[in-house]
Amino acid sequence: MVVEDDETVLEELRDTIESAGHTVLALTTAESALSSFLDWSPDFVVTDINLPGLGGGDFARFAAKANGRVSFILISGSSSSIEVEGARPDAVHLTALVKPFKPRDLVSLFGEVDGEAEPT
Repeated sequence: MVVEDDETVLEELRDTIESAGHTVLALTTAESALSSFLDWSPDFVVTDINLPGLGGGDFARFAAKANGRVSFILISGSSSSIEVEGARPDAVHLTALVKPFKPRDLVSLFGEVDGEAEPT
């Protein structure tokens, strides 16, 4: 699952993740992601922190309460937002990535969120 309000970035993220062999549900709001979360049952979620309405960090916390096995990759254009979100005590299974990043940087995190090393 990918949650990003910028349509161009959303498309790039979806293409990157699909090219790595994953199925992607791409959404533009955390609210729509929450309503799809239980039905979709993703292994991991890539979400922008700075979403309009419900933010990505809050979405991750709500979703983690519903399904604690899901890992989250939080992305943001600001490293300070990621530091704040990641420092919260109820943040579970979080990995952070600061924009801009290379597609391989994102793909390399999939092994980390799955608890496996990425093949070399």
